[in-house]
Amino acid sequence: MWQKLLAREGVDLTTISGINSVYYELIDEFAKTKSELFFTLLEGKNFTHFIGIDPHGLGRNLYKKLFNSPEQIKRYYENGKVLLREIKKSAARWKRLSRTSDKKELLKAYKDFRRQFETINHIYSIYSWLSIEAWQNDFEKLLSSLIKKNKLEDKKEKIIRSVYKPWKNTAVYEIQEKIKKGVDIEKLVKEYQFLRSWCVVWYRPIDKAWVRNIGKTEEKPEKLLSIKQIIALLKPNKKEKRFLALAPYMVFFKDWRDDLRRMHAYSWSFFFELLASRFDIDYRNIGYLTLNELEDCLKKDAIDKKEIESRKNNPCIITLGGSNIKVIWSKIPKRYYDIIKQIEEKEKQLSIKGFTAQKGKAKGKVIVVKSYHDIKKVKKGHILVANTTHPNYLPAMQKAAAFITNEGGIASHAAIVSREMKKPCIVGTKIATKVLKTGDLVEVDAEKGIIKKIKSISS
Repeated sequence: MWQKLLAREGVDLTTISGINSVYYELIDEFAKTKSELFFTLLEGKNFTHFIGIDPHGLGRNLYKKLFNSPEQIKRYYENGKVLLREIKKSAARWKRLSRTSDKKELLKAYKDFRRQFETINHIYSIYSWLSIEAWQNDFEKLLSSLIKKNKLEDKKEKIIRSVYKPWKNTAVYEIQEKIKKGVDIEKLVKEYQFLRSWCVVWYRPIDKAWVRNIGKTEEKPEKLLSIKQIIALLKPNKKEKRFLALAPYMVFFKDWRDDLRRMHAYSWSFFFELLASRFDIDYRNIGYLTLNELEDCLKKDAIDKKEIESRKNNPCIITLGGSNIKVIWSKIPKRYYDIIKQIEEKEKQLSIKGFTAQKGKAKGKVIVVKSYHDIKKVKKGHILVANTTHPNYLPAMQKAAAFITNEGGIASHAAIVSREMKKPCIVGTKIATKVLKTGDLVEVDAEKGIIKKIKSISS
């Protein structure tokens, strides 16, 4: 049964071609078939992955092998720190290149970048994303069951916040701590500029307003429960206790892996700027080429500008052709069109339900946030609706009365922020951005996990 796996905005083809190769490798191994079970639609700088197998089954298989203990995650963390040092060192070494550099030297630098990118796209991107999504789904069921069995509904919110306290601080938490200590905002903007994007070509710089909003936390943070207190309350068996012990590490790794991906993209942005200069094209145009196409350009020392221009205004399907990534431009073949249409029609017939990340109720005007630019439309009291949220959305989340997302669970960014801000939040609806439009008036019942459309009003 085909379904949407995830969607993102502003992600370049260069990045997608790298992550898709890992998806194909995993799906072939898991499904043990050469049938096409995965493809991506790229349209207007937004992409959507479609998958023909159960992603939670795939992810569950992965986390049981690769992410089933704190020790494994600690090892990936230590290996990641080594990789991060290598990234910074090699990027610094290749910054000596110029647009007139020998093409062999440029190709060597590119292969260094690509080797690191491929490493990241396994454990620190696709493997971990699928694993954490599946683990989160299983863990939420287990946690809810334990809370219900022990009649702890009145302590549910505190238990959830306590269980999901990360093992270590990631970049966003570091910023919050430094702001509390009075570190200059301008200095933090420069120090944490790497948080701007995990895309290797297309990105938007972060600014002082973004960092300032990151720093807005509770005046008096809630005192959380210790792991001993949690175990005493929930009375888990041996298997359940292992699940509980893993939670702080999974929550940490979910964000830290993203810090690593962003640092890699940030460290190598100079190289894509260099290529744009060498081939005399706009920097963002590089993002319309796959990794293999970029390598061919470097080998030939030439770039097809007409092909890039034709790609800008046409949707494409990214799939597997033999052993390489295949991109079908302009007209979408009927096979893919039928799958996409069928899923969209099914979505229209579904009511909007999801998982409660933070209880509460709110009523207000919907603002659908599809990109960073849309956050400016969110005013006080609006209902922020998005595919997913990330730190760039924090200024809008400060103003919104409630959050609704297509993706995620109670360990997602939207869920964590909603608990910090004490704002109603429903995640994992799958269809909110399709059913709701900017201007709709809705009631958010985050007690039951239901969103009800009252009527539409002008935007």
